[in-house]
Amino acid sequence: MEAAAVFAVAERRSIHAAAGFVVADSLLHRQPRADSPATTKALHSLFTAALTALPNDRSDTAPTVSKTLK
Repeated sequence: MEAAAVFAVAERRSIHAAAGFVVADSLLHRQPRADSPATTKALHSLFTAALTALPNDRSDTAPTVSKTLK
């Protein structure tokens, strides 16, 4: 639901948006797997992918909070 809200705002403001997810719950055992090594590895991979996707010099290309809220 949170990602849907991000995408709705991005569409309304005509800006780019992205979302990444790591599933950390087990439907089989009905318990979160937050301490699982696989979850930790997936979170690191997601974080690395996000950093790779961001521009290197964000001062000119990435919107700032003051620009997007006006």
